[in-house]
Amino acid sequence: MTSNPSIATLIPPAMLDAGFDKSMQLRTVFHGTFEPEIPDSDWRMRRFFHFGTRQAAIERLAKIIHYEGAKGTPKIVEFEHPFAQDEILQLTQDWRTNGPIELALALERYYKVEAPATSQRFELIRARFLDAKADPSGYSDVAELKNNAAEQLASTIDDLGIRCISYPNDVEDKGGISYCSVTPFVMQRFLVSTPSSEELNIVS
Repeated sequence: MTSNPSIATLIPPAMLDAGFDKSMQLRTVFHGTFEPEIPDSDWRMRRFFHFGTRQAAIERLAKIIHYEGAKGTPKIVEFEHPFAQDEILQLTQDWRTNGPIELALALERYYKVEAPATSQRFELIRARFLDAKADPSGYSDVAELKNNAAEQLASTIDDLGIRCISYPNDVEDKGGISYCSVTPFVMQRFLVSTPSSEELNIVS
């Protein structure tokens, strides 16, 4: 996948000022977390780690506080985007959950017209996930099932040379660009801050 070199002429200066580069990729990204112990450097991120705008991170933290009763200290992690543009698959729709079944469906639909064989690979993976979910007797618990499904999905995406997926967030900071890392990465340098109570008081 290559970026369109003419796209820079379509980006308003305000978007460049807001942190986008000329390929429509955010240069600086954010992640909200309640992680109690964050290292000073070289923080290893898992597969399917989501990050995006600062507003999306704040809204995610606020929802966890209000709806899940989180008691830890909310933190915003700011870091440089870890992936190059040609490593990112750009989806045009949010799959709206963090589950592997929903992501497999989104990829199945994405490839359906231009790469039907690839689409069928994701269709088969999703079917296996659903069968295992209906009869999880081969797994010790739901977490093991989900981990197995995620590893199968990640392996298939890796085969396509994709390390990260971008999408327009339809849940937090609606319409803003968010990302999901397919490949684990090490966050070498980053800044950690605490959002204000006023910022977190956005969910009624």
